[in-house]
Amino acid sequence: MFRLPIIRVDLFSFLLGFASGFILWWIIGQIKKAVPVIKANAAARREAQRAKRNAGIVAFLSTGLRKRIQNCHVAAPLFPLDEILIEPRFLAPQPAPLETGEFHYDRLITRNLPYLPDAAEILTSMGWPLLNAEELIRSSARVALVGSPGSGKTVSLHYIAKLALQDEETKKYPLLVHILDIDPAQTDPYTALAQAHQNTSDPRQIKEIRSFLKEKLERDEILLLVDGFDQISEPLLSDKFAFVRDLLEKYPGLPAIIAANSDQLDGFMDAGFELIGMAAWTRTDRSAFINRWWQAWQNNIFTRMKLSNNDSHFARPEIVLSWLQQDQQISTPLEQTLKIWAALAGDLSGLKAENAVKAYVERMLETDHPDEAICKTSLESIKADTPYLSTASLLDISTKLLENSGMVFTNIHGNAYFKHLTFCGYLAAQCQQPLDKEFSTIGSLSPADQIYLKFKGYSGDISEPVQQIMSWEDSILLRHFSAVLQVINTASGSDNWKTEFFRALIQQIQKEAVPLSSRVRLVNHALRLNDPGFDQLFRQMISSPHAGIRALGLIDCATARNQKALPEITTCLQDSNEQIRLLSVFALSSFATESTTQILVEALLQGSEDVRMAAAQAFAMSGGEGFEILQEAATYEDILTRRAAVSGLGLIHETWSQQLLEKISIEDGQWVVRNAAAQMLETMGKTEQLNLLPFTPIWDQPWLIQYASEKGMGIAPGEYPLNLLINALKDGSIVQQFYALYALRRKQPRSVAGNVFTLALSMDSPVKDTAAWALWCMAACGTEIPSPLEYGLS
Repeated sequence: MFRLPIIRVDLFSFLLGFASGFILWWIIGQIKKAVPVIKANAAARREAQRAKRNAGIVAFLSTGLRKRIQNCHVAAPLFPLDEILIEPRFLAPQPAPLETGEFHYDRLITRNLPYLPDAAEILTSMGWPLLNAEELIRSSARVALVGSPGSGKTVSLHYIAKLALQDEETKKYPLLVHILDIDPAQTDPYTALAQAHQNTSDPRQIKEIRSFLKEKLERDEILLLVDGFDQISEPLLSDKFAFVRDLLEKYPGLPAIIAANSDQLDGFMDAGFELIGMAAWTRTDRSAFINRWWQAWQNNIFTRMKLSNNDSHFARPEIVLSWLQQDQQISTPLEQTLKIWAALAGDLSGLKAENAVKAYVERMLETDHPDEAICKTSLESIKADTPYLSTASLLDISTKLLENSGMVFTNIHGNAYFKHLTFCGYLAAQCQQPLDKEFSTIGSLSPADQIYLKFKGYSGDISEPVQQIMSWEDSILLRHFSAVLQVINTASGSDNWKTEFFRALIQQIQKEAVPLSSRVRLVNHALRLNDPGFDQLFRQMISSPHAGIRALGLIDCATARNQKALPEITTCLQDSNEQIRLLSVFALSSFATESTTQILVEALLQGSEDVRMAAAQAFAMSGGEGFEILQEAATYEDILTRRAAVSGLGLIHETWSQQLLEKISIEDGQWVVRNAAAQMLETMGKTEQLNLLPFTPIWDQPWLIQYASEKGMGIAPGEYPLNLLINALKDGSIVQQFYALYALRRKQPRSVAGNVFTLALSMDSPVKDTAAWALWCMAACGTEIPSPLEYGLS
């Protein structure tokens, strides 16, 4: 019979084994606990080693970058940028509608004026919301800065780089490059970036910088800043942008800010760039700039000049300062800089911008008559549609002279180009040879061509190119009128073609069938001419029976600060049209005089509800005394006055205004005022950022996913849903139409424009201005815009 064996357990062995197992499992448990700590410590050591390894190169690059920042402006030979800098500001993007379809009530100006980033003078003077450089950096968005030549895009990029170096929160290294310094023959993008960023060909430096940039890009610790896209035209533009596009596709989360030309945007919209206009300088900015220039001039230049020159000009500088402060001409920061410099140096021969440019060029070249070879070099660059200067044979000498003058930069690849197209255009215009270029096709006028024709018009006949430009067919966007306004000079000559052009211009401005945005753009270009003849015309337009024409009159007179038009503007506070009433408030605010302030106070206390709210917002934008008026108005017995004051306080992003709104939202005796204060607290500071967000591909955007599900349709990732967007235009909600128009801002088939015409030409659609804006962007991307007559529209 089978029996189980008797197992005897040795007590000592059992206890020993039990203890050993317990100790083993305890050790394993401790090891498990220690592993994360060990990994963390190892990671910390690696991070410390990486930081230590990069510290040297960061310090090296930062030192070079800071030096470049201080020398990026035209007056760098005199003093560093920090001594005269006016901090740049930017036009906030158009706010999106609320989910209900209504547009934000907290910014009345954005509801009554179309968003035009290339009409900076009008939008700035009328109180359009602005962004600062810090907000651009922290948005992590892709931004294309646009503005007229000399508006400050290059200085803005360098200022943003300076702030990014100082910003410890974002930890983004500013990779600042000029697109013309990117070597097209370089197949490795990191090496190309390293060469362009540091402008060095040292193999050892390039190797270290390349590794540093590659690591930073992979860790999402780079802010890409690219200058120079506003200096080039097709086909070089497409070739150069391909480099940036490939980099953005490889690093989808890479934020980028670039300087662009608002008339050439092909590819930018596809890559997710949002157009942001450079804000124009206000009177306060110009006054502060003059004072800073004079202080820097005293500290660096004046004493030496006074000791070495007995001219009375240097003995009475206050006369020059007084004249500069009273100058009311609209000018860009570049023009203002050259004008101040020439006035203080004593070589300014006239009040026009071209006199200041002439003085600068002759001063830097140390001659009263630029050499013909230098002028020919500049002209050849414009003829060839390339920013690079020829360095062949005899032209080598002229290129070297230009480089020594500081107007031209030569990179490590041997490519020389003008730091600013203004000087290239001026010198080319002095050449005796003709340009011999055709401008009969829309978009054929490059930035360099515009500047050349502008200066050529002062001494030569440009009627032939103007006639070619006016042959363009563009009844909606009126790009031919805009182009001519950027090259025409009203002060020189009395050619018949000028009379005919201005007659046709006035007819277009007063044509109600043309979208308001197109006409506002023309008004802004006309203002830059500083022609007093327009003042009387636009003052008369304020009394027109047509609301659209009255609006243009108000806008022009406010931007030009036409004091004679104040009675007509004040009368518009009682206009039957709501848009005119609101625009008249912001127009009065732009004058910032004691009398206009008193008028606005009366409007805040006694006007209609919409006028009161607009007056409160105008005081919020003016600051100083306006803040005091709002604080006092918030305590008035009248409910409408207190509610209007709340709408103004919500636009002031300061601690005291937030605390006051919190108090009103709790303590005010009327529910409607408490509720308005609570709403302003909820939305405070958010409106400007709504369309300044990190790039999201169209197929991943929530609004389109929702619309597609409503229609029972699918969206294929990676494919542009054109048909779905067109359907959204036709039967979508206001919100869906708005976002569809934004998504259509790219190069499109010719037929797509017809679907946008209906909205753009509508008198009642809430998105009509957005539709006109989309058409303009499509055209700038290369879309052929047909005549509305083809679609039965006029």
